[in-house]
Amino acid sequence: MVRALSAVPKPVVLLKVGDVAARLGVCNATVYSWCSEGLLPHIRVVNVIRVTPEDLQAFLSGRRVPFDP
Repeated sequence: MVRALSAVPKPVVLLKVGDVAARLGVCNATVYSWCSEGLLPHIRVVNVIRVTPEDLQAFLSGRRVPFDP
């Protein structure tokens, strides 16, 4: 039996703390702090923190300051 491609689940992308820090221009400790404070949604896999791109985007959207020239 052959499955349609739409039935195959899309792989979940998880970003490492270092990846998140590099994208935002902050240090790893800042990302860990945001996670521990509950500001940045994350997933804990055993003893490792991972962030989905969607959660990172939501975090950034919530922190945007409106630009008023």
